[in-house]
Amino acid sequence: MKKLIISAAIATASLIATAQVNSPANDGYYSRGQLMYNDGNYVGCIDQMSHLKLQHPEKSQLEAADFYIAMSSAHLGKADAVNLLNQFVNQYPQSVHTNEAIITIGNILLDAENYDEALEAYRKI
Repeated sequence: MKKLIISAAIATASLIATAQVNSPANDGYYSRGQLMYNDGNYVGCIDQMSHLKLQHPEKSQLEAADFYIAMSSAHLGKADAVNLLNQFVNQYPQSVHTNEAIITIGNILLDAENYDEALEAYRKI
């Protein structure tokens, strides 16, 4: 009987987690976008986080959406990646993601052989 109760509890928890990821609500877009980013599906991440931004998310979700969109753009080598990362840094200077965004800016500039600009970015850390 005890095994049956535990199995039922695990099955219920799994269904709740699946429902949350598949939800069209803010948490669903956020969860899917984050999972896609972690899996290297940067196009999908941008799509989900862009949908999240249209849903009037809470401030922390909006910050995360802006971060994941900017970082995904950088991973995809998009021309606007540095601008998106700079916008993120300027809009959320106290974010836990700010240093990662600045390092990414420096790395992009370094790869483009813009050494002075890359050093300037790294100095902000």
